Amino acid sequence: MHRIEQHINGRLYYIELSQVQRQRWRAHVVTAQGAPTALMPFYDDTADAAAQRLSEWLSRLHRPSAAHA
Repeated sequence: MHRIEQHINGRLYYIELSQVQRQRWRAHVVTAQGAPTALMPFYDDTADAAAQRLSEWLSRLHRPSAAHA
């Protein structure tokens, strides 16, 4: 199991990566203490790819909204 920190749009996320099968990794957000959150996990063939998919989703989710004119 690996744990990384990602700063996304001004927010700090703790992402835990774990191998669930031979070529299958799970990335999910955990609290600073390591407890899981309610956010869904993301899966991919490598830890880096799973973390990237989760990071991209979090980036879209918490993107600053454009000002309406």
